[in-house]
Amino acid sequence: MTAQRWVRRHSVAVAIGSVVLVVALFLLIRYAGTTATGAKGASSEKSGKNDMAGMSGMSTDGAVHLTTAQLTTFGVTFGIVEQRTLTTDVRTAGTVVMDEARVATVTPKINGFVERLYVNTTGQPVRRGEPLAEIFSAELIAAEEELLLARRLDRTVGQSAVPGVPSSSGELLAAARRRLRLWDVSDAQIDDVLRTGRSRRTITLYSPATGVVTDKKVTQGQAVQAGTELYVVADLSSVWVDAQVRESDAAELRVGSSADLEFATYPGRAYKGRVTSL
Repeated sequence: MTAQRWVRRHSVAVAIGSVVLVVALFLLIRYAGTTATGAKGASSEKSGKNDMAGMSGMSTDGAVHLTTAQLTTFGVTFGIVEQRTLTTDVRTAGTVVMDEARVATVTPKINGFVERLYVNTTGQPVRRGEPLAEIFSAELIAAEEELLLARRLDRTVGQSAVPGVPSSSGELLAAARRRLRLWDVSDAQIDDVLRTGRSRRTITLYSPATGVVTDKKVTQGQAVQAGTELYVVADLSSVWVDAQVRESDAAELRVGSSADLEFATYPGRAYKGRVTSL
């Protein structure tokens, strides 16, 4: 009985060991297959990524991606989408010049000598009606003496009781006044001569405009003749910019077109202008 029980127990142990061995072998084979499949899939995915990476800037979703270096190389810029009128910009350099319509010259209308200069430097600002110089003229003294004589004659004729002679006649006096006015002698100076009864030896030249003296061609004591240019006064409140444009750009400009001006003297400051002539 003892021998039979040992044989039976040994048979059961062998059977159980066989089952465990089969199960272990099955699990080992399945794990090996799963590992191989996973490695193959990872290898395929890595290969696909490397192939796509070989195409510069392309991604799997079809979008284009550029690096910072590529953006700089290609000159790509970004802006906000907006609705506006299309304009053509023409860039050029120019020179600031005086407005020819705002330039005045000062010339005497009588011969004489420069006795005094009120403005003796170029670049000095002046206002309209400001005295610039005094001119001594013998012709002026003679004309003023004639003015005084005409007034005395006018008074004498007015007191005359001779029949047929007008009691008052101001033609000579009026003619003497007109002659002085033609030389740009002011009414105040004429009235001063009549009031004091003495002729003035100089005539004062006044500025015809408000601006800056851009040219001075006279010195004190200089002899001048009628029509000699003594000063040039320019109103610089409005100036021109003489710009040179290429022939291909000239067709884009029109009279009245707006212009944005920048000057090296005033960096960062913009000035508005308008095309006045082409």
